[in-house]
Amino acid sequence: IGTSDLVNDIAVQADGKIVLAGYSESNNNLKDFAIVRLNSDGSLDTTFNTTGIVQIAFGSQEDQAKSVVIQADGKIVVVGFSFTGVNKDIAVARLNNDGSLDTTFNSDGKYTVNVSTGNDSGNAVAVQNTGSIYIVSTSYSSTSANPFIGVIKLTSSGNLDVTFNSTGKITLKIGTGSDNGEAIAIQNDGKIVVAGNSSLT
Repeated sequence: IGTSDLVNDIAVQADGKIVLAGYSESNNNLKDFAIVRLNSDGSLDTTFNTTGIVQIAFGSQEDQAKSVVIQADGKIVVVGFSFTGVNKDIAVARLNNDGSLDTTFNSDGKYTVNVSTGNDSGNAVAVQNTGSIYIVSTSYSSTSANPFIGVIKLTSSGNLDVTFNSTGKITLKIGTGSDNGEAIAIQNDGKIVVAGNSSLT
């Protein structure tokens, strides 16, 4: 796609098509979300944005997709981070099945949000059967070198769900060192399971 491309996650649709998410880097070292859809035989799916490839820019610098999930209605949710020029924020995009941005999601198909005052990276995403979107992050405050785990909940329309911890966000510190959120799943009873790693030093 670009001068340097990386895949960070993969999801398979109900029809067998394969969705890849990562980033594409251009000649001027800028990175954008890159989403590629393949047919089950491995060929590019040209019904997806006519080329099989979608690139999404949130800001004017570095955007990376880290995780992708397919909703029950076939829409594609991609999360990662966007560098705003000051900090990295969690970045979320939702695509229609044809590869176009879903404008019912935050009016333009894209949303950025911070958990704390430092850098945030959305590392994994899960979608509840109600349409709610949960994202787990590795996040930093501006006053500590050690990251913590962040969890945010978005409504199906792409806004923070303030019924979740009154802010739509929660932070988790497990060890005394670095904590990183790497995976998230929703149980059948609606409870949220988060996994990652934690350091005591």
